[in-house]
Amino acid sequence: MAMEREDDECQYDTDDEFIQMDKETEQTPQEEQGEGESDEHDMDEDAIWDKEVEGQLSGPKEIIHMDNENITSGNVKKTRGPVYCRKLTALAPGEKIFVEFDDDGNPIGKYATTYAYFLGDQISNRTVCPVQVDGWDDFKTETLDHLWRCVLEICDFDNPELRREAVMKHARSLFRGRRYKLKQKYIVEPKLTTKEEQLNNRPKDMLKADWKYLVELWRSPKFQEKSNKAKHSRSFQKMPHYTGSKSHARVREDIKQRKGTCSRVDVLLETRKRKSSNPVNIANLDYNTTKIEEINKKKKEREEGIHKKIDDEILMEVLGPEKHGYLRCYGRGKNITQCFGVKPSRIDLVKEVVEVRRTTQDVMEQARNEIQRARQEVEDIRKEAEAAKKEAEAKVDEKIATNNEMWQKKLENLLKSYGIRPSH
Repeated sequence: MAMEREDDECQYDTDDEFIQMDKETEQTPQEEQGEGESDEHDMDEDAIWDKEVEGQLSGPKEIIHMDNENITSGNVKKTRGPVYCRKLTALAPGEKIFVEFDDDGNPIGKYATTYAYFLGDQISNRTVCPVQVDGWDDFKTETLDHLWRCVLEICDFDNPELRREAVMKHARSLFRGRRYKLKQKYIVEPKLTTKEEQLNNRPKDMLKADWKYLVELWRSPKFQEKSNKAKHSRSFQKMPHYTGSKSHARVREDIKQRKGTCSRVDVLLETRKRKSSNPVNIANLDYNTTKIEEINKKKKEREEGIHKKIDDEILMEVLGPEKHGYLRCYGRGKNITQCFGVKPSRIDLVKEVVEVRRTTQDVMEQARNEIQRARQEVEDIRKEAEAAKKEAEAKVDEKIATNNEMWQKKLENLLKSYGIRPSH
């Protein structure tokens, strides 16, 4: 946080050029890039804040430059200003971006990133979403309606009324994420413990009254209890993804375009790839590597015909059974009950039923094969018997014919001996 000097002029070093500015008539380059919401009322409020929080300083105030790790005094260094999305700023008056959604209500397609940036920008704008609320559920209906109208000015949907719920769910997630990042950047990472230190380390684009509200909220016993509980729950997370702000829905859509189909195993393998050499938690990285190797091994065994397990079964075998609520490796939009059609507590029972059915089908198929083989053997024996019968009948007929011929010759010889000529 930079505080104004009581001297008439101050200097800002930007690219070896010195800009001399009068604090009463001009603004610093950093302030010119802000929201431009400061007015005389805010200045009076800031003056009251200085008296209440910072107290009366005996000497001239010194310009303070806050860095991520160090706090140095002196001239304010050049820092990065606000980020502007060119796809939004380049839109013609009345032009909108068409946002596509998947079946679960998650944004996908060409303008998914632009839409998410714009929605996050509206969440950060205190004229749209006031800062002084404890949580998303505390926003009034008028505030949410105003946010929806702002979204409709830039974004176009296939069915706006149907997509409003999905947009508000996304906005809720962005709201919670912004609160978390503010606390991490300005409270947790600098390791500020006292209230005065936390109040003084205020973001440049936030009013002091708003920042005071957030600090007091975060320091309240109720919030601390909730925060500690959530922190304890996050400590059990062993397989963080490495896709950054890219949603699982967009990852899933990219895989479908490449392969035609996409399972949760495909999403897990895609989102756990390390593309950067930046340091990470070694234990989590080793755990990721080990589990991914196990999954790839199971998939290879399936291709070789060792087993017939589907991807969901492989996932549960390697990572353990599914738990209540959250559906692993899927992202927002669907829970366990919606995916499997049953409650989480009945998943194991359903798996047993499926396994029994599969075993029964295998036994029935084996029995049918054995019956077919038995029938074939009986048919072969029948054919052999018929062939033997025909052969025996042929031999009998041949024997009878031979005997008849023999007795015929004997009779002729006997008749000749008596001088009788046999008649034919």
